[in-house]
Amino acid sequence: MYRWAFSALAVLCFAVNAQSIPDNAYRYKRSVIAEAQYVFGLDAPVSMLAGQIHQESTWRPDVCSPYACGLSQFTDDTRDYVNNKFPELDDGDVMNPKWAIKAQALYMGDLKRRISAIDECNDYGFSLAAYNGGAGWIFREKNLVEQQGGNRDQYWNSVEDVSARADWAKEENRHYPRKIIFSLQYLYKDDGWGGIEVCGDRAVDQESDSIVFKEKIVEQTQPPQDDEPEKPAPSEPSDSVPDKKKAPWWQFWKHW
Repeated sequence: MYRWAFSALAVLCFAVNAQSIPDNAYRYKRSVIAEAQYVFGLDAPVSMLAGQIHQESTWRPDVCSPYACGLSQFTDDTRDYVNNKFPELDDGDVMNPKWAIKAQALYMGDLKRRISAIDECNDYGFSLAAYNGGAGWIFREKNLVEQQGGNRDQYWNSVEDVSARADWAKEENRHYPRKIIFSLQYLYKDDGWGGIEVCGDRAVDQESDSIVFKEKIVEQTQPPQDDEPEKPAPSEPSDSVPDKKKAPWWQFWKHW
């Protein structure tokens, strides 16, 4: 196998093998699959949603950050929003794992419907970024990109790179969708959690740090093909040896 093939595979995702699925995740696997399919249908992004919970809490239902709590890390404001919007949540508690899994799927589906995008891959990029940092920021950043002449509906290599936030907040928010889609999703996909492969035709180009189609990475890393050597032109008959069929016999004496 060519060395370029290994290079291409290396940029398809972050170092998945360096991470492992916590044992506690398997307690909630059925719930994640059921709630994902309830919201998104049979073609639900199950492995991506599992990777998102992994990123939020590493499957610890009682964990709290300075701003959010629970398996899916809901803030008070977001908890109130989803409880009001989705009656099936029944004003639940963020510390309840079943509520957190259901609320995460419903909220991700809500964000995906509210935020326009050029395709599904960019749609999930927007939705994850909004889940992490707030939908209000995403709409502001869409407007900034449009003012600069860019495509407001393109997340990768566009809206993700434009922000009025603090540098630390921008970096955290930019890293969040990338890690979930291009790394953690595959941790769970390879473990058999199922679902569609979000952005399966794209990868992170390590040289440019941009999101590109996998075909482009292979084209860029494939070694150039050597040009076919030119075939030598047919040689002209030598004048030093006369053609025996045409020349008189006495011209051949010096060659015998």
